[in-house]
Amino acid sequence: MRSGKQPKILFGTQPSTAPPTFILFTSGKLDAAYERYVERRLREEFGFAGTPLVLQQRPREKLGRHERRLGSRTRRRRPVWGRAGRLR
Repeated sequence: MRSGKQPKILFGTQPSTAPPTFILFTSGKLDAAYERYVERRLREEFGFAGTPLVLQQRPREKLGRHERRLGSRTRRRRPVWGRAGRLR
């Protein structure tokens, strides 16, 4: 748990089929028991009985208040020209 909230699976993808590999994009690190649950459900739903499954997690990085506020303003600013054509 992160600050009292359970991490969530945001989405998942299957990049490889031999062996079946799934990448789960999550809001935080999933508990081992929940990861086993997800693996079991994948086996039941898609018939992966007896096949080794590879589950990888990619937790989303939390941005601090400063990084969120800046957003796209982190790029380099243009020079400001004065009235006489000089760089200020």
